[in-house]
Amino acid sequence: MSEWKTRITKVQVLKPKASDGEGCLVLIYPPGPDMGRRWTLGTDEIVVGRGSDCDIQIDRDSVSRRHARVYRVEDQWFVEDL
Repeated sequence: MSEWKTRITKVQVLKPKASDGEGCLVLIYPPGPDMGRRWTLGTDEIVVGRGSDCDIQIDRDSVSRRHARVYRVEDQWFVEDL
């Protein structure tokens, strides 16, 4: 019979810095070699997907050819499901 152990992890809440820094996207799913990859949002619109015409290409079966559009309106970012 195996023993079960409980692991307790302290969670920190990070407060965003009050700055006009760049927006970015970070790949957090699915686990794999690209997990943690970061893309800077340097333009007002970016299309994410598997297609060769996408600004950010993610070659995963769970990602559509044209998966999502990330766009900015003034100082806010939005995501549209494509």
